[in-house]
Amino acid sequence: MNPLRNTIKLYVPGTTNVNQQNKAEQEKQVEKVMMNMAKWFGGATAMPAEGAYIAQDGSLVREPIIIVIAFGDDNAMSLHTSKVISLARQIAVEMNQESVSVEVDGGLIFISQSVAAAA
Repeated sequence: MNPLRNTIKLYVPGTTNVNQQNKAEQEKQVEKVMMNMAKWFGGATAMPAEGAYIAQDGSLVREPIIIVIAFGDDNAMSLHTSKVISLARQIAVEMNQESVSVEVDGGLIFISQSVAAAA
């Protein structure tokens, strides 16, 4: 038995336009992420959480998020991590987010609409 030791997580925001709650859009995005990550890694799990960050205007934004998690071997991670990052960028654009987080093996990356920045 070979355990899958790599993890990748995409944090789907619960708001659009930085701070406007939008559950319907979040559910649509979670469905898309689950479908793609299941296809790329063989399965995915979604877990609710609450997130908070300081927006560019200095205000605290708290929001319900859904963390979609997948496990993969080295080959799957090599083949599909860039696809997850592209998907996060697409979500940032579609939900008009300052950034969307992707976590790879415990390291967090903020994916903006145009540029990725490591945490």
